[in-house]
Amino acid sequence: MSVLQFVLAFVVGGCLCAFFQFIVSATHWNPQHVLIGSISLGAILMPFGIMGVLESIGGAGAIATFMDAGAAFAGTLVAGFKAGNWMAFAMIICVVVLQIPLGIFAGSLYAKRHPEEFEHGE
Repeated sequence: MSVLQFVLAFVVGGCLCAFFQFIVSATHWNPQHVLIGSISLGAILMPFGIMGVLESIGGAGAIATFMDAGAAFAGTLVAGFKAGNWMAFAMIICVVVLQIPLGIFAGSLYAKRHPEEFEHGE
């Protein structure tokens, strides 16, 4: 590995982090909303080849972001559809279907354990 690869990873990863931090600061969205947005953005950019370009330039600086998780989902679906294998689609749907009830359960448990964070009138 060359020093240039480390610098490019730092620059690409830093720019992506700064972009999403700017979104949090400018819109006052919750970090959770920006996280889901970054995953969705990665899934949207992957079929157009933009994630591949970011990964080839920035290496781990792009791969370590949550955008790559969305790109991985999209890549799995694209590869499955190209091969005529619908099992990839079924696996992604199962993951999403399992995540929703787990998220609801975790959120309700957190709300019960920390009711002071959910009081109105602050």
